[in-house]
Amino acid sequence: MEGAYLTVTDPQGIVNNYQAYFLYNEPWRRSCEIRRVLFGEPTAFTTATGHGFNGGALAPALRPLTHLNLEQTIGPDSTTHLVPGAFHGYEFDGKAGGVVTVTMSAATCGALDTYLYLYGPKNTVDGSYGRFLVNNDDVGGTCGLNSQIRSFTLPQTGNYLIVATSFRQAGTGDYQLNLHCENGTCAP
Repeated sequence: MEGAYLTVTDPQGIVNNYQAYFLYNEPWRRSCEIRRVLFGEPTAFTTATGHGFNGGALAPALRPLTHLNLEQTIGPDSTTHLVPGAFHGYEFDGKAGGVVTVTMSAATCGALDTYLYLYGPKNTVDGSYGRFLVNNDDVGGTCGLNSQIRSFTLPQTGNYLIVATSFRQAGTGDYQLNLHCENGTCAP
């Protein structure tokens, strides 16, 4: 994946006897960005085109992780606005055996195709959330493009990471995110 570049000719054509090209590596850029979210790293690992630091402008810094409490709902507002390529990270503390449901809904049905990931628990040695647990694209129902991780049992006590994004990280729009604990079993 690291070497899977797409070469695109500059649409301005030949300028001063020189044909410029742009290199894009979207799968690698996405992999780097999700890794960046998992480690809470504010500096981009790649340029916006995904081909490393070699002279390109960096992607915008990751916003700090937002801590969620159980039974909390946030958005839709300016803090829950997605743009293409964005990943929003939310952390919460949970107890082994706790059953959580995470719901991500577009502010307007169908305006944003939401996508959720759950990672954790946080590694106390290196600070990463590198263990992928579950994801969801479309939950179905009246607004089928919303996402929900339903009735997931937390495997260990610790700090977990929710990553909210859009399908293929291509959407723009506001969303609402809800973290629900079933039967009060989640608090550490």
